[in-house]
Formats: sequence, C-alpha cells, structure tokens
Amino acid sequence: MTLPIMLFDDRKLKPSFGYVFDPTCLEPYESIVSILWKYAWQNRLPGHLITVQLTRKPIDPYEGIAACERQVDIREVHNALGLRLKTVRESMLPEALHRSSSPWLRYCRKCLNVGYHSVVHQLNRVEKCPIHDIALITSCQNCGACTPYWLNALLLDAPYRCSKCRAIYPGILPSLSKRSPMQKWGRTAITRARFG
Repeated sequence: MTLPIMLFDDRKLKPSFGYVFDPTCLEPYESIVSILWKYAWQNRLPGHLITVQLTRKPIDPYEGIAACERQVDIREVHNALGLRLKTVRESMLPEALHRSSSPWLRYCRKCLNVGYHSVVHQLNRVEKCPIHDIALITSCQNCGACTPYWLNALLLDAPYRCSKCRAIYPGILPSLSKRSPMQKWGRTAITRARFG
C-alpha cells in the first residue's frame, strides 16, 4: 500500500490535502509549545513553517513571538488544528500572568516523558510539578543551556529536545501513540495549580 504525498501550502498552517492531528492527545492546560510540538511531530513539519503561521503579521521565524494571546492568532490555531477556542486560550497564560511567568522553558521530566508540558509549568509561583511533586527544570541536563519560552523556529523544530544541543529533555522521546490519559488526580492537581 502506498501513502499519498502530502503537499503543504506555505501560506496555511495545515496541509492542502489534509493533515494529521489528534486533539484527543491533549491534556488540561497543555501549553501552546506542547501542542505545536505534537503537531510538528505528527506532520514532520519544520519549526519555521509553523512559526510564521501563528500570527497575521509577517515575522522572522527565527526571532518568533511570545507565547501569549497578544501575539498568537488564536483563531488561526483554532481553525488549523481543529481545537476549541477555549483549549487554545488555555494553552497560553493571560497577559497579567504572562508578564510574571518564566522567560525560560520550564519542564517536568516525567511530564515530558509522556509528551506533556503545561502552561502551569511556566508560572514562577509554581516551583514543583503539581502532578509529580518534583522540581521543575529550566536548563538542559546535557549542555546546561536554558531555552527561551518563545515561539520560534528553533524551539518548534526540536520537539522534546534542547534547542541548542538537541539532547532529549526527558531522556527518551515520548510515544504519542502509546499514551494513556492523565489520571483524574493529575487533572485535579494541574487545575488547582493553574487557579491557585
């Protein structure tokens, strides 16, 4: 059996003849970075192509934009990925919280191990992962570099990897096809941390 060749329109976030994205693979308060990593990975899309589609203004994909409602075109992400507007909004911090959040990608190794990164991990007031009760990490365990939490080609081109040295953050790449849904207690913990 041969698979059809997918053609991509550079002016659209989605492929011309359809695309692969399963919104059921998302968990509560999944970050926009995590959502776009899954989209890039499932479609083998380069980060620069995704970055330029996130806003209506022309941007340099390597400079990128902030991961906030003020800069991301929420409707475009909603339409392209088939996500509810609420899901897209919840993937980014409101402006007031965005200003007081970490400028660096903060992650929980156990969460990334299952392909999950929450917008809650970016809150400065949250020092430990609400789900796993372990300290959040801001630097690569391999090279020590901190990755800016900024939607650009370098970050989106390296799903679950350091944008500098390309080392895998959780140690092994997550299997997005063999994942089990987040437990109820985990959903409750992340929701409490988001509104706490």
